[in-house]
Amino acid sequence: MSLSTETSAATRDVVHDETRTTAADETAPAPVLITEQEVIFGTRAAISTRVAAFHRRLFGAIRAAAAPPQPRRHYPMDTSYLQHARMAREMDRL
Repeated sequence: MSLSTETSAATRDVVHDETRTTAADETAPAPVLITEQEVIFGTRAAISTRVAAFHRRLFGAIRAAAAPPQPRRHYPMDTSYLQHARMAREMDRL
C-alpha cells in the first residue's frame, strides 16, 4: 500500500487528502501528451535540418574557395568630355 495525493484537473490545485491505494487499484496511468516515437521523430528532424544547414554552408565555402575568381569587367573609358575641353583650350590658344 502507498499514500498518494489527488490533483484536480480543472483547477490544477493539489488536494492534500491522502487516500490509500494499492497497485491493483490503479487503473490507468495519466494520459500521455506526446509519445516516445513523436519525441524521437522531432529530435531526428531537428538534428537533420541542423546537420543539413552545416553541410550546405561547409560545401558552399569549399566551392567558393576552390572556384577561380571571376575576371573583372572591362568598362570602356568615355573621355569625350576631356577631349571637348582640350579642343576648347587649343582653340583659345590660336
